Amino acid sequence: MINKIINPLVSVIVPVYNAEKYIEKCIKSILNQSLFDIEIIIINDASLDNSLIICEKLASKDQRIKIFDNTSNKGVAYSRNLGLDNVNGKYIGFVDADDYIDLDMYEQLYRQAIKYDADIVECGFRRIDINDNIIIEKEMKPDILYGEYECSLNHLSHNNAEDFSCNKIYNKELFDSLKYPNYKYSEDYYINVFAHKNCKIKITIKDCYYNYLINDQGACEQPFNISKLDQVKAGISVYKNYDSDHKNLYSFIALYILRYVICCYEELCDGNYNEKELVSKQLCDIFQEYYERLKFKDIRNQGIDKKDILKILIFKFNPKFYLMIRNISKN
Repeated sequence: MINKIINPLVSVIVPVYNAEKYIEKCIKSILNQSLFDIEIIIINDASLDNSLIICEKLASKDQRIKIFDNTSNKGVAYSRNLGLDNVNGKYIGFVDADDYIDLDMYEQLYRQAIKYDADIVECGFRRIDINDNIIIEKEMKPDILYGEYECSLNHLSHNNAEDFSCNKIYNKELFDSLKYPNYKYSEDYYINVFAHKNCKIKITIKDCYYNYLINDQGACEQPFNISKLDQVKAGISVYKNYDSDHKNLYSFIALYILRYVICCYEELCDGNYNEKELVSKQLCDIFQEYYERLKFKDIRNQGIDKKDILKILIFKFNPKFYLMIRNISKN
């Protein structure tokens, strides 16, 4: 039996829902970290399979694991927030139940956090398929950033930064007044915008330590459901709640909204959603509003994909023409 760590250096939050195929590998990759002084907070989100049994078996041998069991399915945001309410570590990490991490991930990230007194440390990652084949290996450019503007520009421009939470550790204090919003999509974007806004020092390290299982379908190739609008809602919520003297940063938030308006519009028009006309009009209205708020001079020379800009310009000209061009390019 491995005893509980009284003062863990890193608290790792793992929401679990119907992950029996992956959860043992996931949790063992955390338990076997070279950084021993950690705690693992597992939130079983009312799984219908054997996920909880597997987690309890692991916890019976290692008291560094704490398990919370939701009585009904609450979603990732609720589960992560429950984890945040129960952490003891100076730093916080997140791992998804179908992913796993390299054995020295938290040692490497924590070492940089302590060396530079950093609020956020981000590393590279791999996207893998179900057979552990590497689809993408995304190394990052080593960097150190200071203050609200540098940290925010880094994240909002997606220039050497990623939206998701799992390839990072965060100073616990960033979450004193910050919680995950109740979205099914883009909750990571929301949380990272405001975490970076309050960040004093951010370190980015080159190496890939996080292994992220991906589906076959891309973000704009999945069937439309109304929850996908959370991607747009998250962007709008960020825009309305963001408070910065650096006005150019708002253009990056507007750009995010426009990207996901187009993405949702594509999925909507490809499917058989009952209220297609109503939702497509709403999306076009949102696009028009935030296109007017986007200042292209603000995002120039910030590593923005020119294909995204071209998509936005064509969609602005005519959404139906945009779809026609997209369909031709796919065939």
